[in-house]
Amino acid sequence: MPGLARRPRHPRTAGLYHVAWLLPTRTDLARSLQGLTAARYPLTGASNHTVSESLYLDDPDGNGVEIYADRPRDTWTWHGGKVHMTVDPLDVDGLMKSAAASPEWAATREWKGLPTGTVIGHVHFTVSDLEEATARAAHDLGMAVTFTMATLVGLSIEGYHHHVNLNTWAGDGAPPDDPNVAGLDTWVFSGHRRTEQP
Repeated sequence: MPGLARRPRHPRTAGLYHVAWLLPTRTDLARSLQGLTAARYPLTGASNHTVSESLYLDDPDGNGVEIYADRPRDTWTWHGGKVHMTVDPLDVDGLMKSAAASPEWAATREWKGLPTGTVIGHVHFTVSDLEEATARAAHDLGMAVTFTMATLVGLSIEGYHHHVNLNTWAGDGAPPDDPNVAGLDTWVFSGHRRTEQP
């Protein structure tokens, strides 16, 4: 929006951390990596989360973006309702070799942006009070906690690894975003009924 300041790389406020775009296939992730590299668009990270593989970047306003593909659900590991996730380096060579062997790779060589079927898989927020924000997501949205760390909580519905992430990486009691800085104004969650986790 004209007149808004670019979001700082590491804001010390509560607000949007990133929006995560879920691609239909792993080949789409490889194609996105190839396209972003060819366009010389800078990445801020690339990770293997065990349940998914992700690319990280900032949009032109400085808002965080994740582009990811899920691994098959039958490979996700659950213990007591919590999913096993990691933050390991992305195996870029393995990703590209796997994609090059797929029929879809030969069919479309030119990257034209995120493919049809891409959806927002999850949204990640920095909050000022992790316990309160978690309780509100559970109560207001009917979500179940799927993983916890000291300063990070993931929540979802219907057995997904996470639809919402909450962190306190700007510190407990972080103030809200400055309205004059680019960020997220509003969001709508169109979820379904809550079900128990595996």
